[in-house]
This record gives sequence, C-alpha cells and structure tokens, in this order.
Amino acid sequence: MGIFRKIDKKKKEKINHWTDMWFCPSKSYGYVEISNLGKNYRRFYGANDVEKMIEETGEVPERYISLNAFSWGSRKEVDVKQLRNIGIDVDFYSVDKDGNEIAEEDTVTEPKTMKEALDDIQALVVEGVIPEPNLVLKSRGIQLLYSINGGAAKNIGWKYKYIQKQLTERLACVGADPKMKTVTAVMRFPGSINNRNNSKVEWEIWNNEKYELEELYGFCDPIEEQTDFKGKKEEDEGEKVIQLTDAEEYRNLAGMYKLNYERMMDFEKLIELRKGNMSYKRNTLIYMYAFHFSIYNRNKEDLKNHLKDVRKRIHSKDRDVMDDEEFNRTLESAHEGAQRFVTQYKADGYRIVFRWNDGIVKPYSSWKMIDKLKITGEEVKLLKSVTEVPKEERNEKRKLELREKRGSVPKEVYLEEQSEKTRDTIERLRRVLEEEPGISNRKAGKKIGKSDKRVRELKKLMNW
Repeated sequence: MGIFRKIDKKKKEKINHWTDMWFCPSKSYGYVEISNLGKNYRRFYGANDVEKMIEETGEVPERYISLNAFSWGSRKEVDVKQLRNIGIDVDFYSVDKDGNEIAEEDTVTEPKTMKEALDDIQALVVEGVIPEPNLVLKSRGIQLLYSINGGAAKNIGWKYKYIQKQLTERLACVGADPKMKTVTAVMRFPGSINNRNNSKVEWEIWNNEKYELEELYGFCDPIEEQTDFKGKKEEDEGEKVIQLTDAEEYRNLAGMYKLNYERMMDFEKLIELRKGNMSYKRNTLIYMYAFHFSIYNRNKEDLKNHLKDVRKRIHSKDRDVMDDEEFNRTLESAHEGAQRFVTQYKADGYRIVFRWNDGIVKPYSSWKMIDKLKITGEEVKLLKSVTEVPKEERNEKRKLELREKRGSVPKEVYLEEQSEKTRDTIERLRRVLEEEPGISNRKAGKKIGKSDKRVRELKKLMNW
C-alpha cells in the first residue's frame, strides 16, 4: 500500500447533494450521459440541466449515469471532455464471508451480506487502505464513488485508470468488479429502480469533501516503487514474446503509456479535422493507430472493436477497397509490431535504441506522423502530441532514411567508397580531356555521366 500524501493545492469543493459530484462551477464542461445500457434510451445533460435530469430520471427503472463528461451524443473514450468521478462496483454477493470468490455452480456457500460488506469497507477506510468514498450507492450491490476536485483533463486518463485499478484490487475482499477500469464506465442513477431486486437505488454521502487526483493516487502503490511483478511469456507465431504485466507497464512505461494515449487522441482529432476524409492515407492511418493502441492496450479484442469503429468513421477516394481480410491482417501486423517493440524496449532497459535494420518498428515521431499522414501546419497547431519539425531536420531525416533503404555502412567505409568512386571518375574525365582538348564541360559531362557543374568541380581537384 502506498503512503498517503496530503495535497493542499486549492480549496476543496464541498458536496451537499449527490449531483455536486457531477455538476458545479468547475465541472461545467461537457455532458453527462443517462442511459439504460444500450436499450434505445440515451439522454445528455449539461450543467444547466440538473433539475430536468432528476425529474426525467428519478424513480425510473434501469437508469445509469456516466462517471465522466463527454461530447454531446457520445460516450467514447476519445470524446471525454472532463474526468469527474472514479467509481468502484462492489458485488459483495459474489464472495463468501472471508472474501473468497464463490463459484457460479456453488449453491451451498453463504455469500457476504450488504451489512458485512459495508462494515468491511469502513474498516478499510479506518485502516488507511482506501480513501473514504464521497458517495455510496446501495441497491442489489454497492457502488463507491470518489469525486475529483475541479475535474481532471482527459490526457491523464492513464493515471485515472491506474487509481481505479488499484482501489479495485484493495476492495477485492468485498467483491469489487475487476472489469471496472475505464473512463467510459457508468453507475446506477441515484433514486432509480434496480429491476434485479426491484429496489430503489439509495444514496448516502460519506465524505463531503472532494479529492485531488494526486490525493487518491497517494493510496496506490507508487508507480516508481512497485517491485511485485513478473514477466509472462506467450507463444506468438513460433517466437517467444515477453508480455509485460500491468504493474510493470505502469512503473516503467508511464511516459510511453501517456504518449501513446495522446497519439490516439491526435489520430481522432485529425479524423475530426478532415471530416473522416483520409484519402490515400486510410491504410497508413489504420496501421499507425493500431500500432499505438496496441502499446497502450494489448488486448486484441479491444483493438479490433476500437479500430472497427475508427474504420466506419473514415473514407478514402482511392480505388482500393480495404476488405475485412486486409483490415484484420493490418491489425495483426500492427499488434505484433507493437509487442515486439515493447519486448525490445524492456530488454534495452526501457530506452528506445535505434539499430540499423533490426526489424523493430518504433513509436512514430512527430516528423513521421507529419510526413506519412501529410499533416499541415494548421493541423499541427490543433494536435497535442505532434509538434512541427523544422524543414532542415525533415530533409536530413529523409536523407538518413534513404541511406538506410540502400544499405547503411560505417562512416569510414562510406567515405572511402566515395573517394574511390571520385578517383575513378577523375581518371575517366582525364582520358576524355586528353583525347579531345578544348571539349566543353557540358559535352565532357555527358561522356562520363556527370553534370557540367560536377565537371568543373573535378577539374579543380585535378588542377586542370
């Protein structure tokens, strides 16, 4: 367990009603979604719609509220506008009195009761294992919510998920749902009806002072101090590929994790700016997007589902149609490339080491992003992780890339080869000049396959 670190950056906002966790002067950007989990009911409410939201949703069966704020009409991760609350779903009825999971076929073991679960949660708070929840919801199960003071920007979603995961692990003894680690999660709407046991979702404020995100992080194992992890190995097309555990990834890939998250946000922004028109760049975008997603999230099913959605939102004017087979092949290639990079990154002490022709695809630099997707200067200004690269630097990198394609050699060998070629050219030019005295530089150049400017340069070397 991490050591609690008291944070006193700004005045803490108070919670007088459960709605204060979602709406207040510092949480007015974006919209909260109310839904019935995909059964044809979705509504979005802003900071000025609180009374309307309660009126339309209170005491209605099966209503859920998003933990965070999004763009109007969407609850996708790429459309997060503000991180507002962290939630933990506690299914206490899935564990026994000692906190051990009960098998589905087990009808004998007596499950933990709600009172016992609440007592256990309070004990964890008193012992300093978890922070005291701001809001507790009770119906068939229990849901714990922590409100972020002032809200948080979406670009630290990786830390939000880490805190959510850590708190869930600490609450495993009361049946916390391990699947609950996403910024798009929802909780039951306070005052609505849970159809599973026909009970009203009761709400209770335990702690009326909101938390700084860093304050919640203080209850987690600090990323830089974790040591209890082990590598896992999986077979991948006949080769050993080391998969990083979550703990190790968060500790050693924190910066890389954040960069890849921001890269994905920039891919989404680019799609938005171009209104989905990725003509002649569609396949490139899908590969690059899938590659960065696979570093950020290694789950193949998540990758496929996410990129399927991306594919629907883009189009291209080129004649080649990307069929399902090519799409899946692209995702597989990107995923494999990402895992090979992570494996090599780990082997190199969590540093990116460039080696000639090592076959390891590296995360795309700003220059590569700009070059491959033909990102304009105006578009760059609106992206977060992509920065404009000076023209001279782009030209120099292009030269190095061309050299790599034709085969790189050590500098000394390369210079020696060039000197040898120059001596051969001078010898051929000398023969032409001796055989045809007074020949023009242009005609001499044609005979040896060089420009007249190069002939003049060679004459100077020859003192001719």
